[in-house]
Amino acid sequence: MRSLLELPPHIILKILQESSVENFPSIRLTCSLLDNYIVSYRSLLPPIEYYYCELSTSRCKLWQTRSSCTRYPLNDLSSLEMLHFTSFKVFSVIDIDEGLFNAVVDLIKNYGLRFDHLQLHNFNHRQIEIPLESVSNLLLIAKATGILFDVRSSNLTPEMFKLPGLVQCKTMSFEMDDSLVDVTQIHSPRIIVHQCDRISTESIRRLLQDWVSGKSKLECARISSNQNISFEEIFREMPMEHVQASGYVLTNVLGKKAYVTVRRNSYHFFATIEATCNVEDVLYWKPIFE
Repeated sequence: MRSLLELPPHIILKILQESSVENFPSIRLTCSLLDNYIVSYRSLLPPIEYYYCELSTSRCKLWQTRSSCTRYPLNDLSSLEMLHFTSFKVFSVIDIDEGLFNAVVDLIKNYGLRFDHLQLHNFNHRQIEIPLESVSNLLLIAKATGILFDVRSSNLTPEMFKLPGLVQCKTMSFEMDDSLVDVTQIHSPRIIVHQCDRISTESIRRLLQDWVSGKSKLECARISSNQNISFEEIFREMPMEHVQASGYVLTNVLGKKAYVTVRRNSYHFFATIEATCNVEDVLYWKPIFE
């Protein structure tokens, strides 16, 4: 009977591809041949799957699940082996600058890093410190499907919304971004706009009008603002039916229906529009921060 090590190389590789990545450290310790296979063919093997990553210049925090976090202090950005051949639901970068950006690009191109959503946090700076064209390219090479701006000012111009990487994203989210005024500039079908206080009543109305006329592929949106946006002006002469206290059904020219929920008071406006998906399913739940 032939031993595992006597099998043809492509069979050994196939066996490793079907193995759980959690067993790779143990497999590597069994013999030098298997260790060499895993190191040499790592890009052809399954990635290590995580839920969430938070990366800054001083630390890397990984969540295997929403409640299980491992911390890695960083002396510099050359020791990011924990991110080699990993896959994340959300990859969050804190105060991204040129050094962090280049490190992430290197991980994607050379070490198989993948993620579904890219989140940009800027705590120390008001604006993103790298060109949005570079962010667009990063989204493309990572094959990301969503981007989350958690910055005070993304400064996205209408032309920037047309960048290929941003157009590729099915989900775009903005958190307290005071540079965002017109939601119709966002081309993604799934839109989250949270407490962006310069959003105009007219742009929300045009977002809905585009969907009602069949021009828009909007799947869902959630919009909130700490200003008294006019509910009456947004929905004036819209083909909608009042179904409960704060709920309405909006019908477009194609016969498709969207469920609309609206709440407001003197200081806060909140609305959700759900056409083909539930807005609560658009973003991944945040991990539990200890």
